[in-house]
Amino acid sequence: MIIKILLILLLCVAFFSLVLLFSPMLLSVNSSTTALKEGSVIFCFAHPFILKILFSFASNSIELFLFSYRLYPFPKSSKRSGRPKPDKKIKETIAPEPDPEKQPSMPHIPELTPSKPAERESTQEEAAATDKHQSIDHQIEPPKDDDGLAQSVSEEREKIESAEEKPLKRGFGAKLKRFKRILQFIASQKKLAKKSISWITRILKSLFSCIKINRFSMQVTAGFEEPSVTGWLHGLYVSLFHALDLQHNRTVQLRFDPVFDNCDIVEISGTFQVRTSIFALILPLINALLFFPYFSAFILWRKVKRLKAELAT
Repeated sequence: MIIKILLILLLCVAFFSLVLLFSPMLLSVNSSTTALKEGSVIFCFAHPFILKILFSFASNSIELFLFSYRLYPFPKSSKRSGRPKPDKKIKETIAPEPDPEKQPSMPHIPELTPSKPAERESTQEEAAATDKHQSIDHQIEPPKDDDGLAQSVSEEREKIESAEEKPLKRGFGAKLKRFKRILQFIASQKKLAKKSISWITRILKSLFSCIKINRFSMQVTAGFEEPSVTGWLHGLYVSLFHALDLQHNRTVQLRFDPVFDNCDIVEISGTFQVRTSIFALILPLINALLFFPYFSAFILWRKVKRLKAELAT
């Protein structure tokens, strides 16, 4: 009995996980040039009845709907959020300035002067410090009489430094040559190059196909002072509309309404809707992990390791 209940629970979990993976997600944007503040952004999961998130530019707020029930709005304005505003009736209380005549006079405090014993101690400390510095300088400085000794020491130091710099430069050049040789060896592997190119193209295809345009509609209302220009644009629209066979296309919808009133009017409104799913978003990662040339990469790694050992010897 317990095993049957566990199997039923596992089947229910698998079913709901598949529904979540393959259920569509819609993102639509509605806007127009005449009323930009009346636009909106709508996100729907599976169906607008199940889950819907609406952002309105007019109210500047986000609304969440679950099974067509409004759960909780997220207003951004200070009126709806209930933030207390400062009361205009409250005035700042300014304290009166104190009268200098009424203030009590403070007694005069004489300045403290250092006593003679303190001065003596400070002079003794300074003298001791100068003696120490002189003794240290005498130890550090080379003897004044032996100038040739100081020159020989400096020459030996320069020789040691120049000898230390030479192997570093040689080592850097050898490393650069090794790196170039390894890159040439990797570039000569044609089989791995073909497999890696096919792997990258597969990932790019899944990336471009994970998001699809569900609907694109645009309505243009235009008119110019010269009716001939308006008529020419309308004729161009009609020719393109029939050439692209847009009357039978449900994804792309275009409409042009000419205005012959000798006035300049250009109004554009449209809707852009995109469709995707959780599985479509995860698919590029799945392709990258499943179709990566692991065996060829492992063989190349072993060959590069051997080549490094040969170049090091």
